[in-house]
Amino acid sequence: MALMREAVAQGVGVMENCALTSVLSRDDRVHGVETSHGAIECEYFVNCAGFWARQVGQLAKPRVKVPLLPCEHYYLHTNPIENLDPMTPVVRDPDGYIYMRERDGCLLMGGFEPVAKPVNEEEIETASQRCVHEDWDHFHVLLQQLLHRAPSLAQAQLHKLCNGLEAFSPDCRWIVGEAPEMFNYHVAAGMKTVGISAAGGVAEATVENLVDGYTKYDMYELDINRFLGLHNNKRFLRDRIKEVPGVHYGLPYPFHEFQTGRNLRMSPIYPTLRDNGAVFGQVMGYERPTWFEPVDKSDGASLKPRPFKIAHTRTFGKPHWFDTVQREYWACREAVGIADYSSFTKIDLQSKGREVVDLLQYLCSNDVDVKVGGIIHTGMQNERGGYENDCSLARISDNHYMMIAPTIQQTRCKVWIKRHMPRDGSVTLTDVTPMYTAICVMGPFTRNLMSELTDTDLSPSNFPFFTFKELDVGLANGIRAMNLTHTGELGYVLYIPNEFALHVYQRIMAVGAKYGITHVGYYASRALRVEKFFAFWGQDLDTTTTPLECGRTWRVKFHVSDAVCSLYISAHVPLCPLNPPWGATCPGAP
Repeated sequence: MALMREAVAQGVGVMENCALTSVLSRDDRVHGVETSHGAIECEYFVNCAGFWARQVGQLAKPRVKVPLLPCEHYYLHTNPIENLDPMTPVVRDPDGYIYMRERDGCLLMGGFEPVAKPVNEEEIETASQRCVHEDWDHFHVLLQQLLHRAPSLAQAQLHKLCNGLEAFSPDCRWIVGEAPEMFNYHVAAGMKTVGISAAGGVAEATVENLVDGYTKYDMYELDINRFLGLHNNKRFLRDRIKEVPGVHYGLPYPFHEFQTGRNLRMSPIYPTLRDNGAVFGQVMGYERPTWFEPVDKSDGASLKPRPFKIAHTRTFGKPHWFDTVQREYWACREAVGIADYSSFTKIDLQSKGREVVDLLQYLCSNDVDVKVGGIIHTGMQNERGGYENDCSLARISDNHYMMIAPTIQQTRCKVWIKRHMPRDGSVTLTDVTPMYTAICVMGPFTRNLMSELTDTDLSPSNFPFFTFKELDVGLANGIRAMNLTHTGELGYVLYIPNEFALHVYQRIMAVGAKYGITHVGYYASRALRVEKFFAFWGQDLDTTTTPLECGRTWRVKFHVSDAVCSLYISAHVPLCPLNPPWGATCPGAP
C-alpha cells in the first residue's frame, strides 16, 4: 500500500475493485486486457498478482503457465513481555524451521513447517480473505520447536496467531521474466515471504526487460522459462507445494532433491535402470540416475523389482555416495560405462530450402554450415556475447539439423529460437525430446563393443570424432549415433526411437559384459566433464558469460557471423517478430 501511494504521487493510475477477466494477444503479442470496468488497450502486461498469478495466467489467450500455489503460513504475536531487550537479535533455527524477533516490546514468531497445507487460490476472491482461519493442530509442530528454543515462552501471553497465505513455486524460487507463450507478457511472482524486500530489485529487472529486452544480471535460475507445462498441473502443484516451504527455511544441503511430484517423465529403460540399482535425481520432471547402488544378485534377488530411490546427500562433507561414484568414474576411464542421457533436450530444425541454415548461422556464433553428417558445437549468443544456449548441432541432411541442448533448456532454447525464426513459416521447429531414448556408451573399449552390434564400419577413418551416422544396432534400425560423449571420453551417444530402446540397451549390456560394462550416473559424468574443463550451461555458463571468458574463442567464427548477420537481416527484417530498430547494432547478433 505504501509503494502504491508513492506510485500514485508520481502520476501512476490505479484502479481498485476492478476484476481482470482476460489478457488478449494479437500476432503473439499482448494487445489489451478485458476487465469488469471495460477493455483497456496495452502494449505490455505484468502479472504480479501474488498467489493469484497462476489464476491470472489462465485468463490469458493463449494461456500462460505461472506454476504457483498458495499455502497457509503462520506467525504468532505475544503481548508485551516485561524487560524484553529491544536489541534482541532475530533468531533463526533451520533445524526447527522457525524464527523469532522482537517487535515493539513483543515477540513475533513463526516458521515454515516441513509439511505445509496448500490452499485453492480460487477460494480467495478478495484481499480481505487473505488471512484464513488458524489451525492450531497444524501449527503445533512449529510451536513445539519455538518452546524448545525459548522455554520461557510458556509463560508469555498470546496476542494472536495469524494464518496468512504465501505462494510458492515448485522449486522454491521466484518467477520473473517474459512468458514463453506471448511477447510482452511479463511475470513477477512467487517471492514467498520476502515480496516487499524483493520488490525493488524485481521491479528493476522487470523494467530493464521491458525497455532493453534483457537485464544486467543473469536471471536464468529465476526465469519463467525454466518450467514446462507439467509444472503448472494443479495436482502436481498440490503435491509439491506441501514440501516447498520447509525447503525454503531448512538447511540447504548440496544436491537437494524433492520427494514429491516424482516419476513423471521416465525413459523406456527406467525400470531396468531402477532394478540395476539406480538412485534417481529429477531435472525438468525427468528421472535420471545419479549413481548406482550395488545389487545383490544371489538367490534370485536381482530378479525382484527394486523400490524407487531418490538421491540424497544431507552433508557438507564427503558424501556417502563418493566411493560408488568413483567406481563408475574409473569404469569410464578404463573399461566401458553406460549412461542414460534421455533427459537432454532434443530438437529437430528443418526447412525446404536453406532457410534453416541461414537462421542457425544468424543465431549461432560458430559456423554451422558443415557437411551432412557433421556435428558442430556452438553457442547462441545474446547482444552482449553471453550464452543464451550452448548446444550441439548434427546435420542430418542439407536442410535438417538435430539440436542437443541441456535438459534445463527445453523451454528456454525453443523460445529463443522461435522469437528469431522467419514469420513466414519457412523453418519448422519440432521438440523430439520424448521421442528418443539417449544412451551414452563411453570408455576405451567402446568401439570394440559397438563393432559387435552393428555392421557399420566404426573405424576413425569412416566414422571420425564429432560426426553423425544412422546405424542399425542389434536388430533395430534408425538409430542416430553421434561420435561424442559430452564428457571427453571415447564413445558414442545413441538416440534411439523409443520402441527400440529396451532392445538396444539389452544388447549393449549382453555384449558389454566381457568388457566390464558398468552403469554410470550423472554424478560420475559430471566429474568426467569437469576435470576436462567442459563447461555446461546453467552451471558454468550463463547469459553474462562470453566465449572469450571461458576459453571458447575457437568456437566463434567472427567473419562468418558478420556476413551472415547482414544477409539474414536484409532477408528477414520485415518478418522479425521483435521489430527492433535495426542498424549498426543488431539485437541477437553473435
